Amino acid sequence: MPYQLRLEDGVMKVVFFDVVTNEDLLRLLNEVSTLEATWDVMPPRLADLRPIERLEVDFPGIFDVAQARRRHTFPNSFKTAIVATAPVHFGIARMFQTLNDHPQITVSIFGNVEDALKWLADA
Repeated sequence: MPYQLRLEDGVMKVVFFDVVTNEDLLRLLNEVSTLEATWDVMPPRLADLRPIERLEVDFPGIFDVAQARRRHTFPNSFKTAIVATAPVHFGIARMFQTLNDHPQITVSIFGNVEDALKWLADA
């Protein structure tokens, strides 16, 4: 799997690397959904796209993930920070941000982890 998922300091962190495909996104979505089912409170999230070497994702893949998120009702609202610096990574992050219209999820994109974590920590 071209990602590492961990809960660290109260933040669900996902670091993507190598080649990321639509299938990888769906696998991660299933893994996250399984974890969420065990939690009473949803933590903020940080997705770091910087280590990705190649993206093999497309609009239908991102749309599927956004649609799956839209079908869930969470016990609380939460933030998702995406760290992206390369233009293609930023484009994919922006696509997800635009397609994510879940009223409980706020998505923002950052150029570095420090700013992303600061935003996540702000109430």
